Amino acid sequence: MFESKNSTDSSAEKSAVAENTLTENQKNIAAIAQITTHTMQKDLTEIAFDGEKETPKIPAAPLDTTEKTTTTTINPFLQPKEQEVSMTMEKTTSFKKVIISLVSVFIVIALLGGGYYFWVTRIKNSSIPDQPVETPPTDEPTQTPAATTTLPAFSEKQANYLSLDIQNSDAAGLKKTLESYAGKVSQMAPSGPIEFILTDTTNNPVPFSVFSQKIGIAFSPKILSQLNETFSFYIYLDNAQPRFGLALMGKDETLLKKALSTEENSLSQALSPLFPSSIAAGNDPTFKASLYNTATIRYNNFLSPDNYSIDYTLLQGHLIIGTSKMTTRAIIDSLSAPTSTGLK
Repeated sequence: MFESKNSTDSSAEKSAVAENTLTENQKNIAAIAQITTHTMQKDLTEIAFDGEKETPKIPAAPLDTTEKTTTTTINPFLQPKEQEVSMTMEKTTSFKKVIISLVSVFIVIALLGGGYYFWVTRIKNSSIPDQPVETPPTDEPTQTPAATTTLPAFSEKQANYLSLDIQNSDAAGLKKTLESYAGKVSQMAPSGPIEFILTDTTNNPVPFSVFSQKIGIAFSPKILSQLNETFSFYIYLDNAQPRFGLALMGKDETLLKKALSTEENSLSQALSPLFPSSIAAGNDPTFKASLYNTATIRYNNFLSPDNYSIDYTLLQGHLIIGTSKMTTRAIIDSLSAPTSTGLK
């Protein structure tokens, strides 16, 4: 009995276990059936027809900068507009690379060309010694040097200035200065008389009363009273020998003529400083008259082989005195010339 009961219980337990196992298997199959199958085909279908869903962003592959040619890859997952923007950016990048390459090539060519030019023009040429160029001899006419013209020491048309140390010089010193200027005029060899305005060391004109007193011209008070202080001193070459002359402004021509006529016998002595010390007056102090153009000349010849004399005349308010006949006439011609700058 006990064995039958135990056998029955064992069969019942096995049946219960089998039922539980079947139930668990069925549940697992049902759960697997409920899992939705997800395939790539389904994803492509959803991407093509579902416009409202957000397009998944796929990271772009890094560009291979080592390649010389750029291959445009169309991403099938990008929309048409995004594909166009991507292609435009790739073209712009390629264009920039081409420009940069061309500029780099141009810079390299410029540097090479500049270096070559510097080498050719500086380094290469400096290393080549200059060779003399031989020119065939030509028969050139002998050129004579141009004659140098020296300016004259004094003007023949205008008055010159002759400076004197009138305050500190005596008669001998003044006469020596005048003789030195006579030597300069002799070297110049002018055709007419040379006029001088005597000045002191401060370039002021020397009055005739001061000059006559310093050099020793002894006019009487009557003659001096009829003379102005303005005068000109002349040097003239008579037969290549220098002669002195004077042209003084008179005040009253009638009174001056009368005073000179009265004192003619003493004029040779009064005007002796104008002559060389070796020249002596004649024994006959009488004056004679001669006519030159419109001027009446009074003269007295000295006993000398050099034709020294005292010749004076009054012309247009001037008292003209010369130490030879030709000296007085030359001064007359000079003062009568239309272009004369002498005393007026």
